[in-house]
Amino acid sequence: VMTGKAIIADCVSHWQRYAAGKRTIGFAVSIEHSKLLVQEFNAAGIPAAHIDAGTPPPVRRQHILNFATGHVRVLFNVDLFSE
Repeated sequence: VMTGKAIIADCVSHWQRYAAGKRTIGFAVSIEHSKLLVQEFNAAGIPAAHIDAGTPPPVRRQHILNFATGHVRVLFNVDLFSE
């Protein structure tokens, strides 16, 4: 259900409407969901990245650093960060 094109596209348009320019942490329901969201955000010109428990530590650190410095605007995760 969460990987439907309409839902994914709505996430991008809602982010553009309510959070454009702000660094955002996204919580996905699965790795597939997270990666689809990243694809849609990147396709819309919004730098985004995905991390999960299987992401190698150096890659995970780099994505987090890129998020902290603003090179990545939206960082999606699956079961790594808590609310």
